[in-house]
This record gives sequence, structure tokens and C-alpha cells, in this order.
Amino acid sequence: RPVIRRVLDRLGARGSETDPEIRLELGGEIHVLAHATVLEQVLFNLVENAVKFVPTDRRPCILIKAEEVDERIRISVKDNGIGIPA
Repeated sequence: RPVIRRVLDRLGARGSETDPEIRLELGGEIHVLAHATVLEQVLFNLVENAVKFVPTDRRPCILIKAEEVDERIRISVKDNGIGIPA
């Protein structure tokens, strides 16, 4: 949680006129073996892009999810933005 908390704090410090809705599904106490600074930057970039790249008539909705899958941790960021062309 500390990494995700720092990501959300950084996002809040930047301010946003869109007032994104951010939901967390963290599946209890999850611990990840990772380079904390890199993980934080990757998550921040994903969340920041989710806030930026959304149609002007839509409120950004972002889901950050962490779950254990086959003895590994899967972290995902889902949003309602414009997406990426195939």
C-alpha cells in the first residue's frame, strides 16, 4: 500500500480539473518484491495517463487492482479512457 498511497498523493498534489474516481481492490495485505521507485513511477504514469486521456465529457474512472495469481502478484490499472488503437 505505501507505493500506491504515494502514487495517489503525487496525483493529488498535481491537481486535476477532472476529479477522477479512483477505486482500489488490493485483496488484503499484498507485498511485492520490486524496485519501489520504478514500481511507483510505472503506476503513476498509468494512472496519470488514465486521468489525461479521457473524453472531455467523461469523468475519469480508474481501478487499481492487486491480486495473487499462481503465487505471483498481478497489478492492473483499468480506466474508461480513449484507449489505444489496435
